[in-house]
Amino acid sequence: MNVTGSPGSRYAPARLVAGIGSRISIYGRGIAEMLPRLVFGNGAGLRNNLAPQRELARLRRAFDSGDVNLAEEPFASRAASLQDQGFVLAGRSVDRALIDGIRVEVSRLLADPAAFVPSPNGATQFIFDPLAAIPAVRQLLTPELCRTIAAYYGCALRVESVRLWRNHHVPGIDADRDDRFSNTFHHDGYAVTGLRVFILLSDGVTRETGALRLHDRRTSASIVRSLGYFHRARLAPGTRARLRDPSTLRFFEGDAGDTCIANTQQCLHAASVPRAGSHRDMLQFEVYPAAGPYDAGARLFEGLPADLELLKMRAAQR
Repeated sequence: MNVTGSPGSRYAPARLVAGIGSRISIYGRGIAEMLPRLVFGNGAGLRNNLAPQRELARLRRAFDSGDVNLAEEPFASRAASLQDQGFVLAGRSVDRALIDGIRVEVSRLLADPAAFVPSPNGATQFIFDPLAAIPAVRQLLTPELCRTIAAYYGCALRVESVRLWRNHHVPGIDADRDDRFSNTFHHDGYAVTGLRVFILLSDGVTRETGALRLHDRRTSASIVRSLGYFHRARLAPGTRARLRDPSTLRFFEGDAGDTCIANTQQCLHAASVPRAGSHRDMLQFEVYPAAGPYDAGARLFEGLPADLELLKMRAAQR
């Protein structure tokens, strides 16, 4: 039995201070986010809703479509579904040989400690600078995907970041309460106009092997506006049940190359925890509306900023 105040005790000063600080942070953020959640139906915050929407309206007015027909099918229909639901499953639009070649490189890099950055809890491995490590990943943001996104925005697009990671099995956790790699439901706290293009780099991804879970934007808004939703870490039992409701919960399941475009600021989402003996590899393009003419392909990746979060993570582990 631990003695009160000993280093391993729950009452040790350091643990007490950390626990109090965590609770203050949770309740402070819950209160601060309450009004924007009620108004906008998401947890992105006031600034991330108002300013980006005004910017998008301005970009649409100034956009010269040139030779790009934003109403062309099937891109316009996919964009309409993305607008209505907040996400769209886009299938696979590249050759399987390309995917398999990238997967070989992913496995090689994730076996080299110098090539990846582990998360602080060790549950996730991030490949450091995936564009430099695997140049072929650029080809996975295909012209078809770019046309769908441009039809959704009504203007040009730009890539803000590229990430590639592997989620591992984590034993003995409550996947809906113990957050290890964004496996508890949440909205992302970024500009509400941003999109994430998720591309599976594992075969046989199911809800048992780490599939991304999503609610559409209307269901998400209804949940976060309810009295039972205070903060992702403070939910009433009825709200947790709604988050697990099979009638509204969707899973991004499939094989390597399958794609999901999602507005993660508007859709509540969470990773599933892979079962023992499995993992899930994912590539993500972070995309926003942009000024200027429509562009797709390699030029979208020119001048990308460094991934500061991974740089900080790597520095902290040295």
